[in-house]
Amino acid sequence: MTGATTAQVATALRIARMIVTSIGVAADSEAPLSDNQKIAMITAALIEFDGFRDELGTLLALDRLIADSAGHEDHVRRRPQG
Repeated sequence: MTGATTAQVATALRIARMIVTSIGVAADSEAPLSDNQKIAMITAALIEFDGFRDELGTLLALDRLIADSAGHEDHVRRRPQG
């Protein structure tokens, strides 16, 4: 798994746990969620999650680019003058 994929799976699991916990808390209260409210909650979570892999991939690529650039600058500084 790539870093982006691993982070995507970890985030999906957290979102799923949040949804299950939220529905459980509401069910235990005096105001349980209707099916339409559950669907709305899950839909909102999916919309938030949509595109996360692409966004994370872009951030990781930028991080690599910065790291490579920093490594290149170090290499240029250490190059013997001759």
